[in-house]
Amino acid sequence: MNSVEISKEEWIRLNNTLSKDEIKMYISNLIKDNKIPLPYREITIDEAKMDFMKLQQLALDDVIMYDDWITRYDYNTKWFHSPIIFKSVNIGNKSSDFFHQVNRWKCDSINAPSPERTWNEERFRLTLLNALWTLKVEEVNSKILRMCIALRKYISSQFRPSVAKTVIELFGAKSILDFSAGWGDRLSGFLASNAFKYYGIDPNSNVHDGYKQQIETFGIPEKTVVL
Repeated sequence: MNSVEISKEEWIRLNNTLSKDEIKMYISNLIKDNKIPLPYREITIDEAKMDFMKLQQLALDDVIMYDDWITRYDYNTKWFHSPIIFKSVNIGNKSSDFFHQVNRWKCDSINAPSPERTWNEERFRLTLLNALWTLKVEEVNSKILRMCIALRKYISSQFRPSVAKTVIELFGAKSILDFSAGWGDRLSGFLASNAFKYYGIDPNSNVHDGYKQQIETFGIPEKTVVL
């Protein structure tokens, strides 16, 4: 068993015969006893490559729009506020997440456990599963469980490669210093942009192999990457 799969019929039966706590323990034990892995988003190398090609083709107007915006914070009026808004464009996300999703899901926040800890420790699994009723699900599968983790726990966010590429090209940057290279999202943005040099710094040595694989997969000869 590689995933938790509970059909609509089985979910109705469980809810009619067991309490919520019993259902949570049942699912938790399924995960533990069968050593079911985390419900990662499935991305193939071909999907990552296709996503990168789409990222390369993005134009500025695909990502930015011009309009007034407001903020809850008070900023000194001497600073210029540009009427630029970045659209929620997820093209490019797979191009970096293919290489870094596993490490990204190991990342704790200040006040919440990582998806990996949540999945492997019973006390976190049981609280996680409360989201099944919050979401009013009709069945249980990997996609639903990812939604539960995002709702009740914590998944470290990506920095959209589409935004990285757009910022680079909007300002005409040719050399990029990324002092928190993270999950390779800005590296993907750089590789898809018209910039020439990228200097990436990150103290987490676990992500360095992912950077190298990105460069090998998407690297362009005339670009220079220093990590």
